[in-house]
Amino acid sequence: MYASMPVNRRPARHPETSIDKFLKLDSWGRAGLRETEFKKLFAKCACGLVMTRRVFQDHDCVVAVVPRTIIDLTSDNDVSTVIDLTDETL
Repeated sequence: MYASMPVNRRPARHPETSIDKFLKLDSWGRAGLRETEFKKLFAKCACGLVMTRRVFQDHDCVVAVVPRTIIDLTSDNDVSTVIDLTDETL
């Protein structure tokens, strides 16, 4: 009986593509990615959107530029303004 069964070789392993990794997130068997794999696959923009790194390269962020404070040192006005230079949003 076993002599009539064809003998097949194990399929050659191919390098895991981005699609393979993406599908592992929703797979029943061997689901999930390591954190390093996840970070290589996805990117988060300053606007809060998360996307694949491939798409992120061409992403046009719609977040408005934070207005900068301009200090006019040439003005003769004696206006006292306190500016926090430790503020990271400046």
